[in-house]
Amino acid sequence: MEITILTGKDNFFGQTRKPWVGLNTNIFCKTLADNGIDSRLMEFHAVANSIEQIKDSIIFYTFSQKENLRAYINDVIYHLESCGNRIIPNYELLKCHENKGFQELYKKQLDIPTLKTYYFSNIHELEQYNLHYPIVIKKVDGSNGKGVYLCNSKEEVTNKLRPFMQRKLSDSVDLFRRRYLRKK
Repeated sequence: MEITILTGKDNFFGQTRKPWVGLNTNIFCKTLADNGIDSRLMEFHAVANSIEQIKDSIIFYTFSQKENLRAYINDVIYHLESCGNRIIPNYELLKCHENKGFQELYKKQLDIPTLKTYYFSNIHELEQYNLHYPIVIKKVDGSNGKGVYLCNSKEEVTNKLRPFMQRKLSDSVDLFRRRYLRKK
């Protein structure tokens, strides 16, 4: 059995709360070899740009706390899974990382018991549910307690969520430019 270990630049394999700390991939590969498992290190870009094609393999991969790298890794892992590879951790768990909304949907899919949860895309959707306060609201992409609020009323929920629903000035200007100033 051979495992492909996908890494970042210079075989960096980081996934701790300290994103600058990485797993020593040489020791990791030696430990696998000592246990009869062949492995090879490969950087993500080699797969993304088809330098290396991987099919019907076992792939263990790193992750990143950097937002731009998360999307990149997500795309490459999705592609690799669609090519018949066994991905560790699987694609659904990758989607759960830094995405509390998907976490809740995935727990429902797996019939994992949980507290009563709701998943909304905007404040107006709250009106359709009979919520009992106090409630905890969480940003989809919050971590380490950031974006988590205890709210004792609908007004508190609205006040906490309003800033997240507002467009940045630069986005509003861009939308205006595209709608009214772009030549047809």
